[in-house]
Amino acid sequence: MHTKAGGVAAQALAQSPAFIERQFPVNRVSAEVHKERKAIHGQILTSLGSYWKGRKPLLLVRASILGCLLPATDKPVDDLRIFLLLMGMDDSSIAKRMKVIKPANIDPNWPRYAELVSEGAKPTWRSDLSKEERQSLIRGWFAALPFSQRLALSLRPDECEEDLHAGAWGRSQRPPRHYGQQPARVGAAARHHAFRTFATRGGPVRRRRVHSLRGRSDRL
Repeated sequence: MHTKAGGVAAQALAQSPAFIERQFPVNRVSAEVHKERKAIHGQILTSLGSYWKGRKPLLLVRASILGCLLPATDKPVDDLRIFLLLMGMDDSSIAKRMKVIKPANIDPNWPRYAELVSEGAKPTWRSDLSKEERQSLIRGWFAALPFSQRLALSLRPDECEEDLHAGAWGRSQRPPRHYGQQPARVGAAARHHAFRTFATRGGPVRRRRVHSLRGRSDRL
């Protein structure tokens, strides 16, 4: 019988497949990890002053742990959306991560370029636009870019002062029912699903089955 803490059943998902056993957004995670690696001294653990031998990218570690804890459901598109949202890697979060955009960043071939930029020896923003109108056009231009270009013009999730998860569930569909509560941060999601998958709070960690892609399961 499952014990409960705060209304959440321990090990309720102990025999359920994890998100990472069914899918993993390798391309998007790899691109984000590459961006973190290129930061060198700007990486969050490096800035703490400690030398980490064989250090793995923080974003990859977070993605791997979260992928092991989130349950896989019969709605893989929703599962992926929730994973990316909690990682701050979905399209709406990347828009929040956008750096300060300059007129020179805007592609002259963009169909609405003339509405936003005054051409000349040095491109400038059109003076007849309000700040809100300019930001609206910039957001439209940014949203139409390929992912790789949007990422190049964005901060890393750990660099953002703005809460990427604010109102997350308000702008999304609700998670599948057996997700239980809707944790809006990576840490909260990890604690919530670790409790539902592995053990009672303060109790022993129990073994679980790992479901292979072929439908078999092996004991850990």
